[in-house]
Amino acid sequence: MPKVTFVNEHREVEVAQGSLISEAAAKLGIDVCREHFVGTDFGNKSVWVDGEDGCLSEPTLFERWWGRCKGQRRLANRARVLKDCKVWTQQGMSGRTGQERDIDPAPRPSEDEAIRFDHEHSTAGTAWNVYGHPKTIGSGTREPPKYEPPKKKAAVKKKAAPAKDKAAAKKDDGKPKKDEAKAEAKKDDAKADQAAAKKADAKPKKDEAKAEAKKDEAKAEAKKDEAKAEPKKDEAKAEAKKDDAKAEAKKDDAKGGQAAAEKDEAKADKAEDEKAAAKADEAEDKTAEAKKDDAGD
Repeated sequence: MPKVTFVNEHREVEVAQGSLISEAAAKLGIDVCREHFVGTDFGNKSVWVDGEDGCLSEPTLFERWWGRCKGQRRLANRARVLKDCKVWTQQGMSGRTGQERDIDPAPRPSEDEAIRFDHEHSTAGTAWNVYGHPKTIGSGTREPPKYEPPKKKAAVKKKAAPAKDKAAAKKDDGKPKKDEAKAEAKKDDAKADQAAAKKADAKPKKDEAKAEAKKDEAKAEAKKDEAKAEPKKDEAKAEAKKDDAKAEAKKDDAKGGQAAAEKDEAKADKAEDEKAAAKADEAEDKTAEAKKDDAGD
């Protein structure tokens, strides 16, 4: 019968081949479901399994599509046990083993002269046994791994050189350093000369660029002035045309006035001539009547 080891809970159980991981957990009272709604047994039943190839059944379509199971991740209510394997449940599940365990207060050797922390007999979780030592929680039947503190590396001692050799070495070391310092100083001087030459070459270029920029500005200003003057010229031409039209209109008015005056004078002359002719006719009529009267007498 395959054996299933629940690592976080420090529990082991033998089940029939083909049993579900959730059935093996139920035998030990281990909760593998992170419920979305309390008391419904509906939620995330992911676990992580390690073992030989073929220790579990192949992932089902539901696991691949809905559970997104990859690598060691499987669903406890879908995966079936075929060989020995180790199972890690989710963290923070309620009552992993359903047993209460007392946690001792942290020791303070500097205050109460307590013994240093004991990794093998402490019920508190440590980096070595995250969920507490197997002998203090659960059934206490599984042997835990032995704690071995890290070994200190032995310090390597260097042999002391004789005093004369040290002095000679210092002298020899000093010469190349001076030469290096001189070479670096020469390099710095050469760099400074190059920088000064570049600056000197850059000045005429800058002046030329400034002169060209000023020329461009003057041209742009001239163009702006011309653009401004063109509308004024057009306005002056339009005004001149208007003045010419007004003068022509005045001339036409003056000509019309003279013609009207001449017509009036001609009419007046005709009227006077007619009056004079009428007076002459009356005078003739009067003389003719006077002659008739005289003849009758």
